[in-house]
Amino acid sequence: MLTLRRVVTLALAFVLAWGAVAGAGLPAQAAPSDCRSPGGISMGCDDEVPADPGDPPDGPGGGGSGSERQCKVPGGYGLPEYVVDCRTDAGTWNASRLCYEKLVSPQPPTSDPVWDGNDEGYIVTCSPSEEWCNEVAIPGGTGPAACLTTTDGWQENPPGAPPADPAAIARRAFAALPLTAIDIGIVPEDGPGRVGLVGMPTWMWARSPTANQVGPRETSATDQGLTVSLDARVDRVVWDMGDGTTVTCDGPGTPYQDSYGKKESPDCGHTYTRQGEYQVTATTYWVADWTGGDQSGQLTDDFTSPAATITVGELQVLTR
Repeated sequence: MLTLRRVVTLALAFVLAWGAVAGAGLPAQAAPSDCRSPGGISMGCDDEVPADPGDPPDGPGGGGSGSERQCKVPGGYGLPEYVVDCRTDAGTWNASRLCYEKLVSPQPPTSDPVWDGNDEGYIVTCSPSEEWCNEVAIPGGTGPAACLTTTDGWQENPPGAPPADPAAIARRAFAALPLTAIDIGIVPEDGPGRVGLVGMPTWMWARSPTANQVGPRETSATDQGLTVSLDARVDRVVWDMGDGTTVTCDGPGTPYQDSYGKKESPDCGHTYTRQGEYQVTATTYWVADWTGGDQSGQLTDDFTSPAATITVGELQVLTR
């Protein structure tokens, strides 16, 4: 049997869900306006269900293309699941807060305590479903008055705004990282009087590497209370040697030292077979793995260094 205590507990969820957000002065992490959590997990509604031909078209409560989202109050505490209208005169249904959201009009001045110290965003009225309260939570039309309580509070986004997209957050975070190509280190060196020899090893490496050139780099970004973490690293460096060949190196390469003499590079080298002047570039390929909102993915980008000009000649043997 459904006890009054259980009815009160579930009914108060309407008030507490909103109060936790309004009182904190920050947007709730799971506070979408289109019946889905930021991570895409259903929160009291189904996405694609047959639509009545007379139903409204696309919108905060509609799916479009002959379908409409079905908004619900989840069952619990002995109460059944209940389907509610996604939009009413009270506003747009927010399945996370279990209420209809509507902008307060006119918006109160930012000096009003309801803004909770914020000077941007929106003051929204959160109204529980009277239909649910009257038909389910309050059998016979009587019961806890808290079920029908409306509350005004601050939130970052207007009612009906789409939830944060973790993939879009990740792309913005990746683009904000100051990643670059490596700074070319090479022997023979790029400079006047510097000449290499045909058949002698050429060494390539990242000169004075920084985290922005070779990684790893970590960052995070937050939108509408949803935080995405991102780890970026260099996957490979592809060298265009200017003679029609490319060399792929898995790491930043080993800097050459005079003590190495005629040895070949252990991890990133090349040998020219013809004399000439060559334009050498290095393209750094970055990979970033991200997670957030119960989703994950991978992003890539690449950067090419300015060309280094090297000269390769042939050893001339003088005979008498």
